[in-house]
Amino acid sequence: MSSSAPSGDLTVQEQLDLANQRAAVEAILSASRTYLTACFAVYGWDFIITFPAEYKSMWKGGRWTPVRVSFFFNRYWGLLDFVLVMCFIWLEFKPKTCEKVHFLEPIATTILFLNCEFLLGARVWATWNRRNWVAYFFGLFALVGTAVQVWSFAGNKPLALLPGLRGCISARAGDKYIWVYWIPLLLYDTTATIFMLMSVTHRSCD
Repeated sequence: MSSSAPSGDLTVQEQLDLANQRAAVEAILSASRTYLTACFAVYGWDFIITFPAEYKSMWKGGRWTPVRVSFFFNRYWGLLDFVLVMCFIWLEFKPKTCEKVHFLEPIATTILFLNCEFLLGARVWATWNRRNWVAYFFGLFALVGTAVQVWSFAGNKPLALLPGLRGCISARAGDKYIWVYWIPLLLYDTTATIFMLMSVTHRSCD
C-alpha cells in the first residue's frame, strides 16, 4: 500500500485522477473477490461431498505409489493454495508484511501446477504403454515450463494499493509478463491432449 499526499496539496485534476484510479482498482478487486469467493465455495462443496469416496478409495489400504502420493499432494496443496489466495485478496496487510509474503501465492500455485502436470504426464505415459521416451519428454517439458513460469514472476513486487484498499497483490510493473506464465501450461496440456488422441487413434487402427 502506498501513501498519498493530502488532498489539499493536490490540484483538482490530480484529485480527479486519484479518484478515478481508486475506482478502477476497487472495481478490479471487487470483481476478483466475487469471482474467487464463488470458485472457493464450489471448490469447498466439491471437496466435502467427494471426501467419503476419497476416504474409501484412497485412504483405506493400498500401496503408496508415486501417483497416489501425487494425488494427495494435489488435493490438499490445492486447498492450501486456495486459502492463500483468499487471504491475499480479502485481508489487510501492512506494507512491510506484504513485501515479505507476497511471493508465497505465485510459488504455491506454480508447485501445484507442476504436480498437476506430473499427474497428466503419468496418464499419457500409461496410455503409451509406459515407454521411457514419453516419460522423459513430458518430464523435461514440465521442468522447462516451470522454469519459464518462475522467470515470469521472479521480478514481482507488491502492488502499491491506495490507502484503505485491502489485499496483497504480487505483480510486475505493468504486468507485461503475466501472459508468459500461462503459455507453458497451455502448450503442455495441448501436447498431452494430442498424445492421448494419437494413442487412441493408434489403438483403433489396430
